[in-house]
Amino acid sequence: KAFTDSAVPQNPMHSFTRCQRSLDIEANHHPCSGLGLSCPEIFSTATILKAAVCVIRFALTAYIILLSRSFVKPSPIKYYTLNLLSVCFVCDIFLTARQVLLFAYLYRNFFESAYTLKLFNTAVGYASGVVVSEYRIMSLFVVFAVYLLFVNPIIMSNFFRRGTWKSCFIASHVISMVFVLPRSLAHIVKMSPMLNSVIGYVGYATLFIVALLTFAVTSLSVIALLRSARTNDIDEEALRSRKIILVSFLIYCIPLNVLNVPVCVNGLLAFISAIFPSMVNCANMHLSPSCEAENVIIELRTVVICLSTLVAMKPYREAVLQTVCRRKQRLFVRTLSVSPSGKKAFDTATPRPTTDDAS
Repeated sequence: KAFTDSAVPQNPMHSFTRCQRSLDIEANHHPCSGLGLSCPEIFSTATILKAAVCVIRFALTAYIILLSRSFVKPSPIKYYTLNLLSVCFVCDIFLTARQVLLFAYLYRNFFESAYTLKLFNTAVGYASGVVVSEYRIMSLFVVFAVYLLFVNPIIMSNFFRRGTWKSCFIASHVISMVFVLPRSLAHIVKMSPMLNSVIGYVGYATLFIVALLTFAVTSLSVIALLRSARTNDIDEEALRSRKIILVSFLIYCIPLNVLNVPVCVNGLLAFISAIFPSMVNCANMHLSPSCEAENVIIELRTVVICLSTLVAMKPYREAVLQTVCRRKQRLFVRTLSVSPSGKKAFDTATPRPTTDDAS
């Protein structure tokens, strides 16, 4: 009884639970009540940045969908990108609704029922959890497939030619939804502390293993690329094409691996504290910054994935260049048709047929 609650070392899994519920909306604080638009909270830097990120997320998603429909040919890269962005889009809708509710809660409670608010928080957490597991599973599959395509091109070419890889994307959707469901139900249904701990450990252990496998396959790809530079292949053109694909995916995987860092840190802290109970306080001290980083990644995840796709993926990079060139050409033609001097210069630069040519 002499010890207070703050003096008792806390299991990091309880901190993980708070980290998972950090997206929850609390309906008990109204700093802008009665102030109207003069409330300083509305024009704070954090509010403006979050609103800008919401707009950028939807703009980039719409741009990639437009490129996919108009310019990018059917390929595994296209299907992978559209499948991943479809899940991110659903999560972004919930995150935007959450941001709107946070803005509304500056003035009054939007959900009068506490249970309705809990259901909304559960939906936001479920959508975010599905995206977290989805893009990690799909990224591991695509990185591993591209690595095998470089190492053993004949087998993987037949695999992609048969179209069975599409079922892998469907399986990743189903697995992610089922995988996140128990952790989300724990927000609504009362469960024993032991069961909550098991669900938390299993969830973080799975994501931790998938993240480590992605790191490992990326490292194997780098090693294979370095080895190929020292060997002479009979078909140099095919080897060069496979190198371009592998380098593009390595560039694409750099930000994805950065997104995996917080969950790896959280998993390491949980395992260290479980093996060495004396280090629980140290683990909890380092868990808070990792939790903040994970929340920032939740907001910026779609932006990072879209920018990585536009920069690293060759079909989308060529589609961007194609749209830019078309726009410049249209502006040039419009300028010539509107400007008299431009039309005169165009007429001067165009050779006219002479009488000899006409004859």
